Amino acid sequence: LGIGVQSFDYVQAEFGGWFENEDEWHLVKAQDDYCCSVESCGTKDHLQGMAVLVARGKCDFATKAENLMESNATMMVLANTNDTAFRMGAEPEYRGRKINMVAIMIPDEAGKKLESAILKKNAPIISLQRDERMKNETAAMNTCTANNTLCQS
Repeated sequence: LGIGVQSFDYVQAEFGGWFENEDEWHLVKAQDDYCCSVESCGTKDHLQGMAVLVARGKCDFATKAENLMESNATMMVLANTNDTAFRMGAEPEYRGRKINMVAIMIPDEAGKKLESAILKKNAPIISLQRDERMKNETAAMNTCTANNTLCQS
């Protein structure tokens, strides 16, 4: 995931919706970094149609995504606590089938750079791109670019 001509790696969750290449979202930060309750994510007006940056920890991935869906967000960008990203799951598995928003994980450093971009510019625009050479997406790292120049990888 990235902003500008820079790019960051991401991994899409096992649960959630899919995106089309070149889809774009405005990126905002959750009111509380962890988004473990609907109220802590932010107001529905503020999150309507947005990609929301959240931190890993304090509650499970599916809870964060469900809370963001309830808050009218359309994408969850979860920053990991280290320099890796992996495919998030939901337990039990059927729980994940109810989540229809796009959900991705990014490494910690990418999360810090995106947070910095959010602080510099109100709701920068991001766009995801899937590596079309990878027919099977499981556990694959993908590259995402965005049309803003606020972050560097």
